[in-house]
Amino acid sequence: MAQIPALIPKEVEIQRLKKIYIMVIMLGSIAASVEVDNFVDGSLHQTAIRDSAFTPAHWWLYSHFIALPL
Repeated sequence: MAQIPALIPKEVEIQRLKKIYIMVIMLGSIAASVEVDNFVDGSLHQTAIRDSAFTPAHWWLYSHFIALPL
């Protein structure tokens, strides 16, 4: 029996799986930072700070969106 060549070379498939793995890790880290942001923001009892969009937790979250394209 003759061997049928693979339609997708193994190296290409490995690179594709690596990209998917990195994307899952990035999305997981963003989701984790959102959860931490909600926890930190919810634990602040001062309404003036909690209602502000410039709390340290929000800056930490925004830094992810600045760092991701880099």
